[in-house]
Amino acid sequence: MVVEVFKELLNAGYRQENIIQAIASVPMQLTDSPWTGLLWDAVNRRMIMSGDNRALAWRILIYGLTGDAELAGKGEREMREEWAGITGKSVRGLSLPEWEHVSRE
Repeated sequence: MVVEVFKELLNAGYRQENIIQAIASVPMQLTDSPWTGLLWDAVNRRMIMSGDNRALAWRILIYGLTGDAELAGKGEREMREEWAGITGKSVRGLSLPEWEHVSRE
């Protein structure tokens, strides 16, 4: 998924060096937020391979790196609602991550 996001950001005009630097700020442990419940089943200690979960994780990664909901393909509220539906958490309790944003320059 990280490679797919990398390619998407390159195609959107972001510089390779900046993408690598920003991706380095993203938590990559599946047990870390926001991946628990989305890509990681903490109770059964295994990955969640659902296409819906993977697609949302991709959107969250794009949004968290760019702050660009249009590039992510859904608005912030829409992503939070989908995330709440997948994980069973309250929409109010979820906020989309914002890691180091990728610079286009």
